[in-house]
Amino acid sequence: SVRRSQDRVRVTTQLVDAHSGFHIWSGSYERQITDIFQLQDELAKSVVEALRIELRVDPSAPLIAEQTRVPEAYNWFMRGRAVLDWGKPEDLLRSIRYFTKAVEADPGYAMAWGYLAYARCLMMVFRPFDEAGPPSIEAMEHALALDQEQSEALAVKAMMAQLLDHNWETAGRLYQRAIASSENQYAMLFYSILYLQFIDQQHKAIELTKKAEELDPLHAGYKSNLAVILYFAGDDDTAVLKAREALQLDPGHFLAVLHLILAYTGTNDTVALDSLVESIPLEARSLAEIKAMVARSYAVRGEEARARKIYNDLLESIDGMTTIGMLYTALLSISLGEVDESIELMERLEKSGSWIQFWSKLLPMENNTIRENPRYQALLKRMGLDEESVTALNERMSID
Repeated sequence: SVRRSQDRVRVTTQLVDAHSGFHIWSGSYERQITDIFQLQDELAKSVVEALRIELRVDPSAPLIAEQTRVPEAYNWFMRGRAVLDWGKPEDLLRSIRYFTKAVEADPGYAMAWGYLAYARCLMMVFRPFDEAGPPSIEAMEHALALDQEQSEALAVKAMMAQLLDHNWETAGRLYQRAIASSENQYAMLFYSILYLQFIDQQHKAIELTKKAEELDPLHAGYKSNLAVILYFAGDDDTAVLKAREALQLDPGHFLAVLHLILAYTGTNDTVALDSLVESIPLEARSLAEIKAMVARSYAVRGEEARARKIYNDLLESIDGMTTIGMLYTALLSISLGEVDESIELMERLEKSGSWIQFWSKLLPMENNTIRENPRYQALLKRMGLDEESVTALNERMSID
């Protein structure tokens, strides 16, 4: 239990054997709000001692790293972290607002700057680089100036090495530094979904995303991302399971909806797919990415005329489309056999500057007509993702 009175807080904690109901241990702590990290550290040590767990931790070393002594900054940071997800743009924007308030309250708060950089970088799901990139770089630089090993900021720096310089080796080493941190779930996520699966390391991407999911099992975003990695790795059934788990946690997680449509299409479960589409709110059904995935399901099941009608409507609105909408419209065009149009859409993604462009590596899947197309191969080479570059990268780097 936590009770607060003006500038003081009292925390009472109890340890109970869940099987027998036996009361094992309790402790009560009262502190000034400014000592919140000392309070966390004392609580953690007391619980460790009570459980007699050998953690091989120096008893004199703090278990909680103090990032700020400004309660207002910590409060805004915790709010931002609580809503940080990439399922809906409004959630991302809200987390960005909270992290911004945190760094305004304490400009020396390295972790808040790192999370702000990360959240802004995630906005490239919906926005081009020119809009989302510079603010992300600015926050990243603030974080690393304060803490050279700040995990989320290092992950953003790695992504920028991929995006701006196509230097996948430098990016990989930065990711590995980032995930060496004790607080690294978000770095693991970028490393797996935005790096490993594009360099033919899907098994490692799945392994790391599963680990991130275990660290935060109530986060819909990890399950949603695991679903899409599994889908492109060819495991449709498990992708369905993970996307459904994500939607149980957050029924409005629109990326989980997209990934479930993908997975149902892969399993040819048209009954479940039609039921899912019917459950999507009308406003969400008008989103380009949702329309593209629904149309693709029609194309795969042989209803080409129905799919083409939606496809033609999407092409008319392509200039105002989000980057993820363009991505899934490209996937739809592949399913309709439109080779030139699909490559043109992927080239437009490249010009957007968003990291969404890297998904062009995965879209053709087994479509050799596109994979062997010189224009497509040139696109991969510009991104540093052609077969020769990826093979050389894997020879130079130790992914494990």
